[in-house]
Amino acid sequence: YIRPNTLNHLSVDSDQYVYVSDTDNNRILLLSPTLEFIRDIRSPDLKLPGSFYFDFNSHRLFVGQRGSNELLVIHL
Repeated sequence: YIRPNTLNHLSVDSDQYVYVSDTDNNRILLLSPTLEFIRDIRSPDLKLPGSFYFDFNSHRLFVGQRGSNELLVIHL
């Protein structure tokens, strides 16, 4: 487990799971409703994640990457 660093954005889904962008570690953290660590969401293309949007219907995470105009789509 890598300690979080530079947390930028969070979202809570309909089941109360929490998604948090951990920019400097190039990942999105998934936390339980009680804020326990569940897993990292990573992708080789995920660099400096900032704000994001989780589409509950399609189970896709749309991630804006800081320092670029790129939008990464991750299917969960």
